[in-house]
Amino acid sequence: MRQCKQLAAGPSRWVQNEAVEVGILHDQFADLRKGIFISMPICTALPALIMAVQTVSGGPLAAALWFAGISIINGTRVAIAFTQSEKPDSGQKAVVFRLSLYGVLALASAVAWSFLAVLTDGYTTSQTPLCLIILAGASAGSVACATSYSPASINFMTPRLLVAAGCALAKGSIENSVLAFTILLFLAGMIRSALIGQTRFRETSRLKYETRVVADEMERHARRDPLTGLLNRHGLEHAISRLGHSEGPFVAMLIDLDGFKSVNDTYGHNIGDDLLVKVARGRGARAGRGNDRAHRRRRVRVALCRSAIQDIRLRNLHPQSSLLSPDPIPH
Repeated sequence: MRQCKQLAAGPSRWVQNEAVEVGILHDQFADLRKGIFISMPICTALPALIMAVQTVSGGPLAAALWFAGISIINGTRVAIAFTQSEKPDSGQKAVVFRLSLYGVLALASAVAWSFLAVLTDGYTTSQTPLCLIILAGASAGSVACATSYSPASINFMTPRLLVAAGCALAKGSIENSVLAFTILLFLAGMIRSALIGQTRFRETSRLKYETRVVADEMERHARRDPLTGLLNRHGLEHAISRLGHSEGPFVAMLIDLDGFKSVNDTYGHNIGDDLLVKVARGRGARAGRGNDRAHRRRRVRVALCRSAIQDIRLRNLHPQSSLLSPDPIPH
């Protein structure tokens, strides 16, 4: 009975879990790419606004260099998003690498944004309130646009907010200390939101793929005989309908197992079940070429159907071969 269970068993739980995990990573990658296209106009407009303010206030060259660095990193992110299109057949390592690449680019962008402290002399100029508001807004936007992959948003906001908090603490006054604490509290809240968002996204995606796995498993069981693993009546009808539409003429054969009842009566149903499984495996193996189908009908019959054109070609190539040639049944 162990053999019949192995014969009728579907994909292993490990294989199913791996397929689900790959699907989740693909969803994260696709959502992150979409978020980059949505957020990039804002990520370009905000640095341009800061550059304009800094140019009017003095120091246009430093502001232009800072904006150029930000633009190069943003352009690289967009270019990678265009070239690395979502591929359903990509393996787990390939998708993890692409997600990690976006995380690294987000960190590079954050480092460039951190140089805003240099432009504002440690956030001591009159443009400091505007810069801090833009930093807070961009940080919150990164969480909203990268909710599927938290490392991207966390890498994007953490370095620049830490630099801003450090500059506020360096000033030494009570007001600046409260401001630094507020920035750190805001950062902690954004990190928590990013982690929760990724968890919820992955759980939603996991439910989607696990539902597909269960549906496929139910469909497979609905078309298979639980003892032999061969197609049942529903599965055979489905196979015949597919052959009829795509393979042209086909042949259907019904094989009776003579004397099978005496095996059950003499040796018991367990031995009869083992014999039926071995016969089914032998017939199924011979019917396993191309689009051949083996089907169990009741307890003593096995049906075979195959493409008639393929059968003629096989007989021309191997005149001695036959699906009906006897095979010794192991005792």
